[in-house]
Amino acid sequence: MKDSPWENLKDALAAWNFIPCSGSLSAEFEGPIESSTFGTVIVKLLFDNQCCTEFPRACLARQYDDLCFRKVPHVEKDGGLCYLQKGELVFDAYRPYDMVGVVVDQIKECILDLPKEKYGEEFSKEMASYWPCDYSAGIKDVGKTSLKIVEGDSSSPSYSCPIYPLSGSADISAIGFPFGSMNDLLLFGKASMGKRAFKRYRKTVLWGCYSSKNFAVAFRKNATILGLIVSPSRSGNLNCRYFAEETDNKIFSRNVFMGNNAPLMDKKILVVGCGTLGSNLLPMLVKSGAGFKNPLTIVDPDKYAEENFSRHYLGLECLGVNKALAMKAVLENHVKNEPSKRFKNFRIESIEKTFENAFKPGMDFPFDIVLDTTGDESFSEYLNRFLAQLPKMPLYICGYIYGRSKAVCASVISNSKKACLRCEKKYLVDNAVLPKLGEEDQTRGTCNAVYIPFPITASVSAANLIMTALFKSLDRIGEEESLFWFQACVNNVWNAMECVTIPKDGSCPACCRI
Repeated sequence: MKDSPWENLKDALAAWNFIPCSGSLSAEFEGPIESSTFGTVIVKLLFDNQCCTEFPRACLARQYDDLCFRKVPHVEKDGGLCYLQKGELVFDAYRPYDMVGVVVDQIKECILDLPKEKYGEEFSKEMASYWPCDYSAGIKDVGKTSLKIVEGDSSSPSYSCPIYPLSGSADISAIGFPFGSMNDLLLFGKASMGKRAFKRYRKTVLWGCYSSKNFAVAFRKNATILGLIVSPSRSGNLNCRYFAEETDNKIFSRNVFMGNNAPLMDKKILVVGCGTLGSNLLPMLVKSGAGFKNPLTIVDPDKYAEENFSRHYLGLECLGVNKALAMKAVLENHVKNEPSKRFKNFRIESIEKTFENAFKPGMDFPFDIVLDTTGDESFSEYLNRFLAQLPKMPLYICGYIYGRSKAVCASVISNSKKACLRCEKKYLVDNAVLPKLGEEDQTRGTCNAVYIPFPITASVSAANLIMTALFKSLDRIGEEESLFWFQACVNNVWNAMECVTIPKDGSCPACCRI
């Protein structure tokens, strides 16, 4: 190995047959990549500098007719290759040979040897990034099927713009942008929409083009609206101004669970308990969409005390403040301080009472999901019975820490006719599911509640377990058996998460009363 990382990298590039480009900067290299689909393809690698801290950009060193169909989305106008999502891999300057290998493998797998049919899927996912947006439109009154566009000030022309949904699986990678004719618009709609949507879209395009007046159309792709203001001409050519509007879901775009970036956005969620577990859980809920369409409700009568600091999400500045009220203020500050005020609909409601005083039997109970983080065994059994007696039981998840962080647990109950918490308790004891507690884990008078000393890592692990159980439960529509999720901790090392199905105990006195 040489002293200079840059010299080591050049040696590694030479080993992969990449040589410095003649007459160019020393940070540009050209070399062959062997692909099974196209044979030998000459690629140019462009390093931003000689610091050797990031993967290089890449482009085709020459024109390849056989690669024309791959120009969207992975080959840009300047020949640059979209082969590696930024941040997906970390460049290790101490392993330059392996890093060059990663670049070569990614270009082969993500571009050269990727089946052609996959490109339609890729383009559908990335379409918003390739929409040639060159116009800033004033977009108002966005609904499910239409929006209003205002050009300039209030005296400028405005357009009523229909919105058409784009199919998620259509192969529109062969469509050329920008649109230059009516036929281009019709081909795009036919390739990207369902039959009913295209039928309406076709009427809009034909009417607009033959009327020779400006008209507007928009397309909804996931959480993004892509639009056009079209100016027809007698020659048949079109002048299109492109615009885009990204909805609030952009802030959840890097969540990848369940194929949905914000799975909790449409849910009405109640969190009972805002102590060490609840406070670490709440930010995770908000970052998964909770509170952005329907309010997120927190119930806790307690005030924040000095001894809460070591495990709680809140800081010492909240001493003496009700925990639910303080968490509401902190979470709203995270979201509503955003300058454009795009998230003004974000709502959190705090209830500074006990659950029993806040919700009486027979009252309206408008929640889809109830998360119990109190760690109080007797209250959890009461809450289980309360929810089971409702006309439609919401998804109930009871999370707690077992012993002095011997394990973290989450009980999932969504059907009043299935196993309850008492059934679960008996099953866990009879089958020795959880590790046995020693004398050091027993704290007299606490019933294994959250007041037992344990590290902050247990609180975070428990919150993570509850989120996992929640997402998995939302993914198991129709599978309503009661489940028990747990994660054991041995010598301060957390084991893998496990899940067991809890059968209903026919002799359970709690179930018999439901």
